[in-house]
Amino acid sequence: MKVEIILDETCERPQVKIYTKAVTEEVEKIRDALTAVGIEKIVGQKDDEVFLMDYGDILRIYAQDKSVYAVAGGEIYRLRLSLSACEERLRAHRFLRVSRSDVINLDYVKKLDLSFTGTIAVEMKNGDVVYVSRRNLRGFKEALGL
Repeated sequence: MKVEIILDETCERPQVKIYTKAVTEEVEKIRDALTAVGIEKIVGQKDDEVFLMDYGDILRIYAQDKSVYAVAGGEIYRLRLSLSACEERLRAHRFLRVSRSDVINLDYVKKLDLSFTGTIAVEMKNGDVVYVSRRNLRGFKEALGL
């Protein structure tokens, strides 16, 4: 990959262009990393209070009973974002979709249990256990190099 920085005093805002023959996974990752620059917080609610959570403090985000929740700092916060919107925002920050209802922070994975046939049980550092769905198994293994 070739990277070039051009200084232009007439340029008011930085601009990035990617020239490529085809949109590959590498190109998508670069795009995601560049577009993720900005506010790295998610708004959560708990007991009629609103909290700003840093991406790095969130262990997992999950959907349950038509609502989306984030687990951070031993607390559970209700989010106004959809699970898909959370996944999109957090993809470049070591978060990974493991099932239809779970997005996890890979930095908070304690251990993997590979003994289940067709899936993987993921134990988080707070003790929560989530299961990688068959649909997400290949992407999960690729992300971890399994």
